[in-house]
Amino acid sequence: MSGLKKNIKIPPQAIEFEEAVLGAIMIDKHAMAEVGDILSPEAFYKDAHKEIFKVLEGLFQNAEPIDILTVKDQLQQNKKLKSCGGVHYLGELTQKVI
Repeated sequence: MSGLKKNIKIPPQAIEFEEAVLGAIMIDKHAMAEVGDILSPEAFYKDAHKEIFKVLEGLFQNAEPIDILTVKDQLQQNKKLKSCGGVHYLGELTQKVI
C-alpha cells in the first residue's frame, strides 16, 4: 500500500517572515543591500511575494528609491498590482515590520 502513494513534499513556508522581509526592504533604504545577495524571488513561497521582490530587485539594480510609492508604480506598470494585493497590501507589509 505504501508503494501506491507518492510522498508529496511541500516546501517550507514562512509567510509572516516573507511579509516582514518585504516590508523591511520598503521602509529601510539599506535593507536591499543587506539581503540582495542572499535572497532571490524563488526564496518566496507566495507568487505575489515573488513578484514584489522582483520589483524591489529591479529598483535596487537601477539605483531607484525603494518605497511603497515606487513599488506600487512599478507593479502597476507591470500590470501586477492587483494580483499582488494592491496598495493596501503593500502598506500592510510595512506594518508587519513594526
